[in-house]
Amino acid sequence: DGAPKEEASLLSRYACLELEDGSRDRGRTVFDKLLERFPRRADLWQLYVAKTLKAGDVQHARHIQTRLAAADLPPKMMNAALKRFAAFESEHGDAASAAAVKDLARAYVARRKDAMDDEDD
Repeated sequence: DGAPKEEASLLSRYACLELEDGSRDRGRTVFDKLLERFPRRADLWQLYVAKTLKAGDVQHARHIQTRLAAADLPPKMMNAALKRFAAFESEHGDAASAAAVKDLARAYVARRKDAMDDEDD
């Protein structure tokens, strides 16, 4: 059943159009609702970040990526997301923001380790 995937695709296109040519707030709201419904869709997170950056809102793009770093993604997806976040901070941030991304990565690794330890018990 491809209905949820088609719905996410359609709504993400609508949100992109709103961010680019319509109401930025409405576009953000649609993306936020999409991410509530599909929190493990890393492609939606990255699309939201890219469109937010294209609109020139670096601070909000940072906020989205911070939320992504706290999401429950598989390790491979989270690794890629954190690498993109680190690259973003090296381009748009300073040493403190780059260090904050490293802290988020360490926190993710600690959460994964704790979860694995709990499974072993």
